[in-house]
Amino acid sequence: MVSTSHYADICITGGSVPQVVGTLLYRIHGFLVRRVEEVAVAFPAYRGGDRPQFGPVLRCFGTVDALDTLLDSLENEPLWIGKRIRSVPPVERHSAFIRRQLPSRVKSTTRNKEYAARRRQEMLQSMRAWPFTFVRSESGQLEFPISLEKRTIDRLPEHNGTPSAYGLSRPSSVLYLPDFS
Repeated sequence: MVSTSHYADICITGGSVPQVVGTLLYRIHGFLVRRVEEVAVAFPAYRGGDRPQFGPVLRCFGTVDALDTLLDSLENEPLWIGKRIRSVPPVERHSAFIRRQLPSRVKSTTRNKEYAARRRQEMLQSMRAWPFTFVRSESGQLEFPISLEKRTIDRLPEHNGTPSAYGLSRPSSVLYLPDFS
């Protein structure tokens, strides 16, 4: 289970924010596949709606040791600056940043195709309100789009989810993180 007692902000200082976010997620993914400890990622300046954006800060949660090692691995980059590790303040809200993707096309019955087409259209409509970027996988070097939906709650559920290999929440295991400015 990921620790949410400490965090470190990574401030984007140059380049296109969505492209730099994609690069940072790729680098965090590479870090996570090589380590046992978990790190989770949030976007405190996230904005959905007509002009969706991640914002210029990527916030990482984890143990002091995991965050320190992660920040060391991200040093000496002109596109971002890692800030010092801090304790998470008391919060009332928690947010999840859930990776979303289009449902795949079904290749069986006509009814399934119609359902899949309808689901894809619904998801496309929703995705217009979520920021997206392209990320590479560590294993196959494949590039794929990531759209993020933000969900906010006032009280943590009894069972909080676990982060994906990119530090994000999964649709099947929603991970709520402290939400503060």
